[in-house]
Amino acid sequence: MIVIRYHAASKLAKFYRLWVEPAARKSGIGRALMNVAERHVVKRGGRIIEFDTGLDLAPAVALYRSLGYDETPLPELNQNSLLFRKSLVQR
Repeated sequence: MIVIRYHAASKLAKFYRLWVEPAARKSGIGRALMNVAERHVVKRGGRIIEFDTGLDLAPAVALYRSLGYDETPLPELNQNSLLFRKSLVQR
């Protein structure tokens, strides 16, 4: 499951949830869902996707890093939170 909200006026997509059945984890489904979500946003004119997650979700953090998301600490939200952001504009 993946949940994304796209704001057409700002060209920004906010990613809210990625969940894969525990028995299916490490099968590439999470990566595939993220790739589909990125393509979906680009088709609608989106340029940026961002979301926050906790450092304690190590497998998720590793996935987002491997997909090219830049990260920024979010101490104002939570000492262990990160903001992930990626430009979807082809360079």
